[in-house]
Amino acid sequence: MVGMWSLFLEIDQSKTTWAFKARASRVYREPAHDCFPKSVEIVFHDEEGSKMHAHIQDQYVNKFIGIFKEGRVFAVKNFMVEESYMFFKTTTSA
Repeated sequence: MVGMWSLFLEIDQSKTTWAFKARASRVYREPAHDCFPKSVEIVFHDEEGSKMHAHIQDQYVNKFIGIFKEGRVFAVKNFMVEESYMFFKTTTSA
C-alpha cells in the first residue's frame, strides 16, 4: 500500500473499502446488445504498471458518463471487485 492508496496487486474480493489512484488508459462505452445492458468500461494502470478493468453498470452510466477521461489520473474508492468470466479480457488477472 502506498499511503492510503492500494496497488492493484493488493486488491481482492475481501472488502469493498479499497482505494486506488491510477491513470485511465482506455475508456469506452459498451452499447446494449443481446442480453447485456449498456455500460462504461475503463482500463486503469497504477504506478507499478499493473492494470485493472473497471465496469460501470447500466444503472450508474448516466452518473459517471463524461467523468472518466483517457490519460487522466483518478482516485477511486469504495468499489466492489468481482471475478471476470468473459472469454476476451482487456487485462490479465494477477
